Order: sequence, then structure tokens, then C-alpha cells
Amino acid sequence: DASGNPLKRPNEGMYILAEHKVYRASGDADRGLTVFARFGVASGAVNPFDYAWSAGVVYTGLFPGRDKGQLGLGAEGAHVSGKYREAVGTAVASTTAYELTYNDNLTSWLGIQPDVQYIIHPDVNPTLRNALVAGVRFIANF
Repeated sequence: DASGNPLKRPNEGMYILAEHKVYRASGDADRGLTVFARFGVASGAVNPFDYAWSAGVVYTGLFPGRDKGQLGLGAEGAHVSGKYREAVGTAVASTTAYELTYNDNLTSWLGIQPDVQYIIHPDVNPTLRNALVAGVRFIANF
């Protein structure tokens, strides 16, 4: 409040996810193309984002001999809530990101996932330049 006392507000949210395999490679039920979409909402009085979305495609087994490898392409966005815009008192912009990734096992216990993302309005700050981010994740299974 105006005196600096913390305010308690309820926080609620929900999301819905849809996923469907639209193509199955012959002879293998795991290989093929899957599409997905997700939409979520949250309390704009408590959270910086009042809604967010994501959508994309994942192809499993695209490369010969790599039946479990997954190539993914997606997009996502988050909308800055009106309360957050008021609270920060500076210009903010909703953010959008595009992602390309590949996940596969190098051995029975070690996996790798390179990833490239292009982010529009990083940190919801319209004065920052758009960002190109690349990384790699290693997954150890014991």
C-alpha cells in the first residue's frame, strides 16, 4: 500500500495444452510429426504476465539411425499485464520468442540438446535489442 505495507492478493492461473501426432512414419509408431499448442492465463494483479501462449512442431526420428532424436521448432509469447505496466512506470512490451532445438542421446547414459532462440523484446524492455541466444544442454541418466 502507500505506507509500504505488503498487500496480500490471491494468485490464480490455468493453462490448456493440446498435442497431436499428425504423421506417423511407416513401421514405427514413435517416429513422426507432432504439433502442440498451449495457452495459459494468470492473475494480472499479481504476475507480470496475464497470459502466455506457445505452439510448435516436433519431429521424432527425422535422421536415419537416430530414431529417438527430436527436432523441434516453436514460438511463444507472453503478454505484460496492465497492473505490471502501471507498477514499473516505464515502457514495457510483451515478448515473443522463436526456438529451434534438437534432442538426442549420444550414448545410453548421455544426451545432448543444442538450442537456438530469437527473442523479441527481451526482459519485456522495448529499448533492448532483440536477442539471439544459443546454448547446449547435456543430460546424464544414471
